[in-house]
Amino acid sequence: MIQENQAIESEVKQFKNQNRIGEGGLRTKRYLKKSCKDKPLISIVTIVFNNEEHLENTILSIISQTYDNVEYIIIDGGSTDGTLDIIKKYEAQIDYWVSEKDEGIYDAMNKGTNFSSGDWLNFMNAGDSFYSVSVIEDIKSSFSTEKVIFGRTKIIDSNHKFWDYPDKNITISDLPEWLEKKFPNHQSMFFPRKYFQRNKYELRYPISADSHYKKKALKELGYVFYEGFISNFYTGGISSNPKIKELLSICRERFKRKDFKYRYLDYAFCSIKVLVKVSLYKILGERSMFIINKIRNYLP
Repeated sequence: MIQENQAIESEVKQFKNQNRIGEGGLRTKRYLKKSCKDKPLISIVTIVFNNEEHLENTILSIISQTYDNVEYIIIDGGSTDGTLDIIKKYEAQIDYWVSEKDEGIYDAMNKGTNFSSGDWLNFMNAGDSFYSVSVIEDIKSSFSTEKVIFGRTKIIDSNHKFWDYPDKNITISDLPEWLEKKFPNHQSMFFPRKYFQRNKYELRYPISADSHYKKKALKELGYVFYEGFISNFYTGGISSNPKIKELLSICRERFKRKDFKYRYLDYAFCSIKVLVKVSLYKILGERSMFIINKIRNYLP
């Protein structure tokens, strides 16, 4: 284990760059966590940039987990607001944090995997949170597998209203068909870290790298479905505040990856759905995303 920890420290040094604003946490004080036979180490990575308003809620949901072998890592993209003050406030409960410029969210997520040392990896990015303080404890029996573990997601809108994600009523028998159309939120997914050591997010897909990654991992590893809620997802990203340019970019990225069965026809269909989605959002606001998700369950 000492050799493994030394290797991790070496990786940390390797990924240092001249734009680094700061770093800290328990690891910099030579306090390194490890896996136990009956209690694997779970790495939770938070990506943040200028999000002082919501970061604290995310941190509290992680450090309050009743499962007591969690490694917490925060990757900050060089925030200029009060984000670093919040990180330093909880530094004694954060295993490692770093603040430096990056090439976008997926570059930061790749960096988080390089700095992690747990057997399992979850991304709980700034603003989102675990559904309860016992979530990791509740799913710990699944950590004996080498498959992707995922559960349900609760959506919270800007008015603090809770909405059930479209996976609420999905049963285990429904999953294969459901996964042909949609993917779980990454906040509600746990990946074997060994898989991330072999596979990284592809930066050539700056908007849809996560869906591409999830599709690949679920296909190659298989999955274990936890029927309860794992995370709270707060609206505000591209998917919940749609913009034509970004959504059309997703269609183009899928086209380049050859995700479409009927390439040009499906690409055209994807573009039409973008226009419908943006139009509905302008009329109905946040509520449109829930209506659209329900409609998508009936679309090919």
